[in-house]
Amino acid sequence: MFEFLKPARLVDIVGTELILGVGIHALRARGPVRVVEAGGRFDLRVGPATLETLDGAAWSAYPFALTAGLGGDAQFEGRTFAVEPREFTVLELPGEVWFGLEVRLTEQRTTSGPCLVSSRTVSLGVTSTRRFARPLEKAQWIAGSPWRASTAPEVWPPEVVHRSLLPEQHTAVHVAPELYGVLRDREEGDLRFSFPREKYEEALRIWRSVAIAVEDTEMRQSTSPSLRDLTGPQLSASSLLLLPWLGLELTRRARGNPIVQLFNDQLCCIDDEDPDWREALAAEGTRLSSSPDGLVQSPPLTFRDGAWVAAE
Repeated sequence: MFEFLKPARLVDIVGTELILGVGIHALRARGPVRVVEAGGRFDLRVGPATLETLDGAAWSAYPFALTAGLGGDAQFEGRTFAVEPREFTVLELPGEVWFGLEVRLTEQRTTSGPCLVSSRTVSLGVTSTRRFARPLEKAQWIAGSPWRASTAPEVWPPEVVHRSLLPEQHTAVHVAPELYGVLRDREEGDLRFSFPREKYEEALRIWRSVAIAVEDTEMRQSTSPSLRDLTGPQLSASSLLLLPWLGLELTRRARGNPIVQLFNDQLCCIDDEDPDWREALAAEGTRLSSSPDGLVQSPPLTFRDGAWVAAE
């Protein structure tokens, strides 16, 4: 609910409820909300706000909070994110329209070891009153500070390819259904399909020990807002399938089970909580395969007992 002290002024928006648009989810958040003025610009203070689905069911054990304003950090799903305000946004829900900002949340790296860092585009509907639509749209908002990933040391990890790319004679290592690990020649840059097993194991050991940050971001030009793009500091995203800690972390964060699929050299991820995850991956495969270099390299996979296995 909102109270309006002087409805003609944007700064007088004060309330205890907002709508949060996250991917395919529209969530009702209960907690303090206030638009404030600072140095001729506007700032937004939110929460801590309890998140619920629109039917009132609890959505997260962690409150959403933007108490330091747009120039500070946000708390989301129990993690800390840098905040970057973007354009004015409209959230159209059944029977109601909410107005607010779109913000980019980029997770802060909290460890010097290997980790997964997520970026989320979130729509903040802070008022359902239409007379504030234009002030919100025209306001000059305080800038945030987007986080940037640190660089990792150069390594040459094994890469993962589909079995159809293997020659008749090879020593490639089976790593998942239809997928095999191979090495890349450092000098020539070509893939090597035959090699001593100990060289593969040494490259794998080094790769798994490197303190990299894997970025989990929205997929650009995707047909589904639920699909995520997993990228690392290396040229080949397929090498990420060789990191057991990544499978465990994706599983820990998922609301259901994480499903990944390798397209060409792009590793896509989706939560099977989305009832349309199969259709989303199929549509993405069709889109990416239409390009000259397009190739669906794996079936949908899920992480179980320390390995990637076929998703049921």
